[in-house]
Amino acid sequence: MTASTRATLAEAGGGDVLLLSMRRLADLVAYSMAYEFEDVLGEVAGADRIEADDFPALQRSRRAYKLTRYLSGSRHLARALAPLPSNVPLQRDYELFLPIFNNTHELYTLASIPGWRKRCRYAACFITEVWLHLLPRYLLEMLCDFDHIFIGAYHSVAEVGRITGRPCSYLTPAADVLRFSPAPQFPQRTIDVYNIGRRSPVTHRALLRAAQARELFYCYDTVAASGVDQKQRTFRVQNASEHRQMLASMLQRSRYFFANRARVNEPTYTQGRDEIAARFYEGAAAGAVMIGEAPRMDCFAQQFDWPDAVIHVPFDSPDIAAILARLDEDPARLARIRRNNMVNAALRHDWLYRIRTVFDTFGLPATPAMLARQQRLQALASLPEDAWPAEAALNRPRPRTPPRPPRSPTFSVVVPTHNRAATVARALRSVAAQSCDDFEVIVVDDGSSDASAAFLATLRQPRYTVFRNEHCQGVAAARNRGVAAASGEWIVFLDDDDELRPEALALLQRRIAADPALDFLWGCRVMHEIDSAGRAIARREDDWNQIAHTVQGTSFLELVLQIATSSAFTIRRSVLQAVGGFDEGLRRSEDRDLFIALAQQGFRGGAIVQPLIDVEERAASLSRGASDLVGAEIDLRVIDKHRDYLNRPEHQAFLTSYLVAVYIGYLKTGNRVAARRIRRELRQHGALARGLTRQYLRHAPEFRALKTLLRYDTLRRLAHRAASAQPG
Repeated sequence: MTASTRATLAEAGGGDVLLLSMRRLADLVAYSMAYEFEDVLGEVAGADRIEADDFPALQRSRRAYKLTRYLSGSRHLARALAPLPSNVPLQRDYELFLPIFNNTHELYTLASIPGWRKRCRYAACFITEVWLHLLPRYLLEMLCDFDHIFIGAYHSVAEVGRITGRPCSYLTPAADVLRFSPAPQFPQRTIDVYNIGRRSPVTHRALLRAAQARELFYCYDTVAASGVDQKQRTFRVQNASEHRQMLASMLQRSRYFFANRARVNEPTYTQGRDEIAARFYEGAAAGAVMIGEAPRMDCFAQQFDWPDAVIHVPFDSPDIAAILARLDEDPARLARIRRNNMVNAALRHDWLYRIRTVFDTFGLPATPAMLARQQRLQALASLPEDAWPAEAALNRPRPRTPPRPPRSPTFSVVVPTHNRAATVARALRSVAAQSCDDFEVIVVDDGSSDASAAFLATLRQPRYTVFRNEHCQGVAAARNRGVAAASGEWIVFLDDDDELRPEALALLQRRIAADPALDFLWGCRVMHEIDSAGRAIARREDDWNQIAHTVQGTSFLELVLQIATSSAFTIRRSVLQAVGGFDEGLRRSEDRDLFIALAQQGFRGGAIVQPLIDVEERAASLSRGASDLVGAEIDLRVIDKHRDYLNRPEHQAFLTSYLVAVYIGYLKTGNRVAARRIRRELRQHGALARGLTRQYLRHAPEFRALKTLLRYDTLRRLAHRAASAQPG
């Protein structure tokens, strides 16, 4: 079958190594690193380089191969029947074939070089990015003809080796140290902070404020966020080598450089498998002080095993300006960091050392150009003591900003948590992502026995305060302890499995400014009902458009059963103290008790009609009976506590509604004796016409079991999916 020959032999170095490059097919900025590797390999090994081209032809051939492979089950037949893409027939033999792929979906470009295996004594490949959930097996089969496979992702090595049946090794990224190193000229570091690629909006906003105040020179990407979740910042480059030179020049002139583990802001994508990003090698080579979240991997600790290789700074750091100011107080430490980074990069993290790893795998000798490059790198690492400049000589003079007098924040966000390490981090990220930064966060770990304490120990920013109860004392006691430590005028309560929306505090602040006489307020919840398998069943949202602009006394009491502390409930600290805080004798319904007290004492509240918070509601099951029984009993205690107030004629409607809620709680546990007792009390209030039979049919255990049998939640989930798929 004939094919065009648009794939070209772009570089003929005359050496014994053959490269296959993707640079004419893939021009995203992240791929420039791989092309730098190719350039160094071409320089030290005289490699010939074939550049695959004609993407449409490759796609047609790949799709035909994939279809035939799946239908026939034979990769040999699929190869024979697939139309050939543009190709380059080899004219001579090589010692080593080394294609470099940006990802596994580029593997089919091997079809651009027919008969490569017969012309090459050894064959290895390097795939720079591989994630376990993105392994196209029909393409990985094409690696079966290789002698060795090198992978740039540690956690994928074993699985790729298992699928291909070939030896597979982890090969870390590197950098062209001769390009990135500022030595021996050492230009002045005029950029205070360099932050490119994936970034935290929280940290970015804090740095922007510092830049606007002319406290520092902050350099960052202005390219729009991209990707399905808008967490990437990528763009195309016309010339990879020119881009790497520009990046090196910027880093040589940067004091601090953000370096985080790969896809740091996509934990669901990485599935908890940390990987080393190229940023660490670039920053080290340029002698920048690297700050960020390093990969939690032994191999990273081995690769960067010198002091302060990366200074830990949380991804979301609203206090980043203060963190940098503290680091600036020790210029001798910064100078040591820069020197250690440059020396270790020159001795360990140039592309030459990765090339030597490949050559050593096959017993290939180093070329004279490789030995000469190694000598240049060793000379960089061995500069005499007087060649290294002091920190002050590198930095431009910066005006000293007078210290700002400390002031109390407007909001104190109080987060009680108990054995929810997996969700409390998410809740705290939602606070850090607020557009309004006038807040402090107080977390109270109520005797957790899971990994909560270890996670909370990482919260070292000044605006975060963490307390721990050695034994679980209940949510009321945990909230009270947080409130006691608060300094903000307003207390915002956040449960450890909920998430504030980014504008929540800003909307609260706006309403407070518009109505300074308010004592408390709350907002709309977006409630996501989740089944036991973690799938969405339904979504609903509070609607406060129909209530009065402000409520007080009876008008607020009528709403008590409809709101909760999970409604982003916010209250003046002085008001909460005036009513005595939460009743620590109540293990549940402590919020209802508080709300009734606020109504009884005439405090004034208001609702915000916009959504402030996302709340997950896990589907109830028959196993929750004991919890519901406790809840019903506690609700009766709350009613009895406020019986005189609730027995007033104007409060009879609320009392009846509250008793119906207790009745439902007893029904859920199958406690019909207690339910009948509540039914009798309701009869005394003349409230039997309020649909108790319907409540019985909905909540009694036998009818709930029937709904389970009929897969009621499945029907609701499918209906929710269909509704979500509708446009608009």
